[in-house]
Amino acid sequence: MVLAELRDLIRAEAMIQGIREYQNLIDWLINQELTKLTGKHKYSDLITSYIFTASVDQTSSFSLPSDYQLLENMMYLPNPDINPQWTNAKQLVKGIYSTFLQNFQGYPNFYVIQGQTIFVYPYTAFNTGDQINLSYYKRPQLLNDSDVIPVPALENVLQLFVMARMWFMKDTAKGQVMRGMANEALIAARAEYAGK
Repeated sequence: MVLAELRDLIRAEAMIQGIREYQNLIDWLINQELTKLTGKHKYSDLITSYIFTASVDQTSSFSLPSDYQLLENMMYLPNPDINPQWTNAKQLVKGIYSTFLQNFQGYPNFYVIQGQTIFVYPYTAFNTGDQINLSYYKRPQLLNDSDVIPVPALENVLQLFVMARMWFMKDTAKGQVMRGMANEALIAARAEYAGK
């Protein structure tokens, strides 16, 4: 299903007349609810990866990709030209950010995410050409009518949550009922998705 189809379903259910009535509001609600739904659970449909390559020695921080939402894992891979004996990447472990811990000698073992930045440490042996491979769940964003809903299991759930928000604007009681239906649909979708 694409954004335009989902929007049309919501407009029909809400009995919105006219070609473009409330289109921006509906699109905004769809994106907001999709971000909430995918931020609470990890969906394999959203996994992507990004490689950071150090451009100078003793690099200690990298900016997160703009569509980063949740972390899957982070691997460190030394520059194969400098360290040919290393053949496998080493998984980094979440740690506690401290300037004391940064000053230890050795290859990076830990990471901390603060805001939109990843800090790795110790970084004294982090050389030019070393890489951090970030595997993460991207934040979905539907901008064009032809953009596909990235997690098919959430199509109905997304429609119900947006409808609940719209009903809350008109009628609180109907909004609460619709919200309950949306939560039940989410539980069913999660159970179905987990079985795949």
